[in-house]
Amino acid sequence: MLEGGEIRLNATATGNSLQYLWTPVNYLNSATLLNPTVTGLTDDITYTLRVVARGGCTKQDDVFIKYRDWE
Repeated sequence: MLEGGEIRLNATATGNSLQYLWTPVNYLNSATLLNPTVTGLTDDITYTLRVVARGGCTKQDDVFIKYRDWE
């Protein structure tokens, strides 16, 4: 991701009554959307998405974003 840019995290999850939690919440427009937007990034970051289904079943995965400045 370039300095000053914006990127949408394109996660997929299927099921009924799912809840989403992204961590950390830094630079996200929402930590509870399936596909939040990252803006204002100033360093590399790894986000973890935790999905919880009705009944308490959980699944999580990570995404790494590499920060690049204009120099």
